[in-house]
Amino acid sequence: MAARVVTLGIDLGSTSVKAALLEAAPGHPPGFVVLASCARAARAEAAAPQGQEQDVSRIIQALNECLAALPRQLLQEVCGIGVSGQMHGVMFWKTDQEKKRKEKKRKEKKRKKERKKEKKERKKERKKEVSKYQAEFWNRFNSNLGSITLVAM
Repeated sequence: MAARVVTLGIDLGSTSVKAALLEAAPGHPPGFVVLASCARAARAEAAAPQGQEQDVSRIIQALNECLAALPRQLLQEVCGIGVSGQMHGVMFWKTDQEKKRKEKKRKEKKRKKERKKEKKERKKERKKEVSKYQAEFWNRFNSNLGSITLVAM
């Protein structure tokens, strides 16, 4: 019996990552049989000032999750690997990108906390002003009560 030829196919996308273990099957219409497959959402979209960017670490994490979900025994039989990339795009990354992303996230969190604190302070100041005006109103109102004559009918 001939050893089977198992191929690992990987599709790296910005929205999802897929992996499949295939076996050649000349008798089947597509010419292969899917032995196992897995798909994971990449959730890699990230806001960027100059267009769309993806967080490559999330794509790689999704790939690792897919590979871990495939049967180990079949992975050990892999004789070839095919990889397809993103449609209409290129994926670049730097080794220190994760550190920069975490630092940016930390700074954004700090700014958000500061803005929240400033907003709370402004609200407190407005409340003081309103209280001051209310007190002034009631003082004037009460001082004018003495000049009001109530008439019963």
